[in-house]
Amino acid sequence: MWRGGPGIRYSLKFYGEPTNIVMFGDGMKIPPFGSVSGKPGSLNFAELTMEDGRRITMASKERDRSLPKGTVLL
Repeated sequence: MWRGGPGIRYSLKFYGEPTNIVMFGDGMKIPPFGSVSGKPGSLNFAELTMEDGRRITMASKERDRSLPKGTVLL
């Protein structure tokens, strides 16, 4: 029986000039369904860690946001 994948975790650090990003994500409120009688998967999650340590949880769909140098997207 196939148990499904372990998922992916990544982080991006923005170096240099301020950067603009747009968030187009899915699966943050409703988890993916399990196939062949499997359990649902886990929810998607996106968080910004600013250079001063503040953390901002992003919504699944966001308009452009300006990120200063040193911001990390998790």
